[in-house]
Amino acid sequence: MNNEDNESSKYILENFNNFFSQLSQAFPPKDAYEIYREKALVAKNSDEAIELMKKSMQEARKFITDKALKENLGNLWTVDDARPFMKCKKDLAKIYGKNNYVDLCINEYEYLLKLDREDNLNIKYELVPIFFMEKKYKELYDLTENYSVEGS
Repeated sequence: MNNEDNESSKYILENFNNFFSQLSQAFPPKDAYEIYREKALVAKNSDEAIELMKKSMQEARKFITDKALKENLGNLWTVDDARPFMKCKKDLAKIYGKNNYVDLCINEYEYLLKLDREDNLNIKYELVPIFFMEKKYKELYDLTENYSVEGS
């Protein structure tokens, strides 16, 4: 890709993001996060998908008060308004993993486990193969120990 094509792609992506930013302001946050999420999940360009999913998370985060986040840390799944944010975070982790941003993927998944110790999104099943493939055996052991009472 030459420099001119690269600049053209950046211009298109910037205009695309500006358009969706304006669009999200015209819709309630619920619609905005869903619009960004849907666009991220079908985006062909990985950078675009990541940026759109981050925006989706930002919109979904607006449903959670800082107080609710602090008071429910570890049990955030019990707060219905937090679920869209957590689902978007999981989707972002998947996009990172799909594009070989392994450390970013792991960080997102581990943060989700801090938010929801009961692991209602089954993050452990996403992390096990990653830890195994990355030869992160201590992390794999710790994860399986934390969830050993579950029987899975």
